[in-house]
Amino acid sequence: MKSSTRILIVDDDERNRRILYEILGDDFILEDAEDGESALDILPVFMPDIILLDIMMPGIDGYEVCRRIRDSAQFKNVKIILVSGKSLTEERLEGYSAGADDFVSKPFDMDEIVAKLKVFARLKSMEEINKIKTDFLSLISHETNTPLNHILGLSKILLSEPLTENVKGTIEDIVGSATSLHDKITNILFLTKLKQGAISTPIKMNVEELIRSAVNEKANYEGKQPVRYDIEEGLMISGDYALLTRMFYELFRQAFESYDGEICCSAVQAESSKGGNELAIDITCSGKKLAKKDIEHFFDPFYTTNLMNHQEGLRISLAICQQIALMHQGQLSVQSDEETGTCMSARLPTG
Repeated sequence: MKSSTRILIVDDDERNRRILYEILGDDFILEDAEDGESALDILPVFMPDIILLDIMMPGIDGYEVCRRIRDSAQFKNVKIILVSGKSLTEERLEGYSAGADDFVSKPFDMDEIVAKLKVFARLKSMEEINKIKTDFLSLISHETNTPLNHILGLSKILLSEPLTENVKGTIEDIVGSATSLHDKITNILFLTKLKQGAISTPIKMNVEELIRSAVNEKANYEGKQPVRYDIEEGLMISGDYALLTRMFYELFRQAFESYDGEICCSAVQAESSKGGNELAIDITCSGKKLAKKDIEHFFDPFYTTNLMNHQEGLRISLAICQQIALMHQGQLSVQSDEETGTCMSARLPTG
């Protein structure tokens, strides 16, 4: 069955275009252009997913066509594969600089070109799906903010009035549910933005002050069990202060809400397995042991043991923590056993 992937072939040599039609015609939807100007005219009409673009053509060459396509917001996600009779490193580097995704050489290797096109077709499809998801989440976040704010605002006004205990309890449930929904949507959107972004200009900060700030000032867990600190003196880390504070805040929130036993936070400078030094920060919670599946999916944002009877909320906050660690070239992990309880570990480079 022919794929729905649309490929634009741009080559001034009619023989090359015929060869590509023979190779690809059974698998893809094809259109062709004999020069760069024609290709740019066809582009908004044919709406290709992939462009096979010859470099050497009369008029504007493949590099310039590539640049013009990349300058257009409408076609920034179109995959461009440059076609060349040579295989020079300089030529490839210029192509990548112009915005090309890959190269193929003449004479064509049938298996190679079909395999590459299938890979880029899948990649573009995934990018489009991810964009739809991101746009949908942004829309849902925007569209739900106003009604949720009305629900929360009016509910809190009602709570200020004299009410029976039953009515008051019902309204408090409404506030809790609306707040939970708002937080989930906000966190999903925040995680999506994190995966697309980078950290701000890093600053140096004291590790103990950072962690204590996340627990005491941000979390403000009044009446919760105290945290025992065992942090090596003078430890420093460079990174995005707001993101790292958020990471430790969420990790401690998980500890406070999920475990009743003692919570201990230790931090030392250790030798990294990759060379150099790293911070080894462990948040250990005595109490119940995690099941093997819960450990495997600890940082999975949508993992739940029972979707139909799910009550604890999605693990989006823990996925946010993992993404923040990755953005700082670090990583989070979790271990759990009967003897020591559950330990959430952060490994972050010091440099």
